[in-house]
Amino acid sequence: MTRHTLTSSARSGASARWLLVASLLAGLLVSSCRGGDEHPTGPAVVARFGDEVITLDAFENELARRSARSNADFTTPEARQAVLDEMIAFGAAVDRARKERIDRDPEVLQEVDRVLVRHLRARQLDDQLAKVEVSDADVAQAYAAQQDRLTVPARSRAALVEVAVSERASPEVRAEQKAKAERLLVEAASLPESVRGFGAIAARNSDDQISRYRGGDIGWLDRDDAKVTRRYGSEVADAIWALNDPREIAPLVEAPDGFYLVMLLERTPASVRPLEQVDPYLRSELRDKARADIEADWRRQIVARVDVEVDQALFDTAQPPAPTVARSSDTRPPPLPK
Repeated sequence: MTRHTLTSSARSGASARWLLVASLLAGLLVSSCRGGDEHPTGPAVVARFGDEVITLDAFENELARRSARSNADFTTPEARQAVLDEMIAFGAAVDRARKERIDRDPEVLQEVDRVLVRHLRARQLDDQLAKVEVSDADVAQAYAAQQDRLTVPARSRAALVEVAVSERASPEVRAEQKAKAERLLVEAASLPESVRGFGAIAARNSDDQISRYRGGDIGWLDRDDAKVTRRYGSEVADAIWALNDPREIAPLVEAPDGFYLVMLLERTPASVRPLEQVDPYLRSELRDKARADIEADWRRQIVARVDVEVDQALFDTAQPPAPTVARSSDTRPPPLPK
């Protein structure tokens, strides 16, 4: 069982929240009192509806609030009347909600609790959170500590020619396709440097429809790019990264689905992003972490002020609902933009 010193009895807690519901729902727009006729020296009343009133002060405050928020013009009687009509409609709706005991509804009481916590947090934390600053030294320290994360991996741009072979093909057919690929490899070795990739060799012979009309160019690839392995197999991926110089051609690559000619077009080495590029991202992350630490400490202090008991055995029996969307087990932060 869990007990908190702030909730000594359910009845008193519900009663207190009932009063809060009434004030939160009606306090913003309607300043009301019962039996207005019995207080002739009370505040000036602009409108009455049922047992409620709208005072002149409340009406003028609402006009000022709306004017400051939207720069609206309320100098005309029609504009002021529209605001008064909205206040009356709102107040009447609040009155009807009370009479239907909506202010006692558990969901409404939970909403009131959330409003209270939000206002408490704003009152006690907003100024402190707004003052959080991250120094250049903090950013530099984070930059030095996160070199692995801030490193752009080596990238390669490659071209290929695929000579496909069905995995169910006979040894004779496979041998014929291999011989074809070997002839193409010899032809590719004499291509002039002005030809992009495998040029017409790919257009005439490659079974890879995506790249054949681009000289076999399959674009830029990261070292750990899984799409190459999925599309062409690990044999092709390994061959690409075994090459070192632009226009270097690998030995004929044999894979279960055929034979490949592989050429390296370009390569960029791994490099660390410059501090100037990542400074805004690191600064934002450090600021968010500092604010999260402040809020976590505030929550610990709030909890420390009440007596807490947890029935661990009962807690262990709680059955959460099954997640509706599969969640990734990867808890790493998202990568910085490239």
